[in-house]
Amino acid sequence: MKNLRKTTLISLATLTALSLGAWATCSDNVDMGGFKIVNVADPEEPQDVANKKYIDNLVEELKPILDERFSRNNDIFIVTDHNTGLEWQDNFHVADEDSKLNWSDAMDYCNTLELADGGWRLPSKNELMSIVKDDSNPHISEVFQNTAFSDYWSATKNVDNNNRAWVVDFYFGNVDGNYNSLNAYVRCVRGGE
Repeated sequence: MKNLRKTTLISLATLTALSLGAWATCSDNVDMGGFKIVNVADPEEPQDVANKKYIDNLVEELKPILDERFSRNNDIFIVTDHNTGLEWQDNFHVADEDSKLNWSDAMDYCNTLELADGGWRLPSKNELMSIVKDDSNPHISEVFQNTAFSDYWSATKNVDNNNRAWVVDFYFGNVDGNYNSLNAYVRCVRGGE
């Protein structure tokens, strides 16, 4: 990959954020380890537009590296996130309409899931949000082959209402509170925490 050495000044975290559409939401300058890019949200000055174009091109050039964040084991239907070390359930069950559960049953389902030697649990809200991909629809990496365009339970309860827990919607890519008694999809995780 040409000019890859020049890219070492930019942290992988910054590139990941930029590749996930941070231009649209970033209102501050981006610090790149001694260098700064200013006005990245809405460049007005010619040099800021040039900087944004440079970073956009750099992100495109590095996409193959960034896309290697996830890998899939088709034999056991598990996706591994190499950034976090988490393993995600990705069999037909996670997108089957008949497999929607209420929150308590979702917790039990994950805790007793025996897929590939067990050890599964319901993911936290932050863990589930970590696999949201802002620049695609559905809002999840294409490595995940089984995803319903709807809400998925997290283990994180709503602190304002103990009868609600957070769900992540992979169609819109947003987070919302859902009553524990309602049914939603389940994608279990293991590792971390």
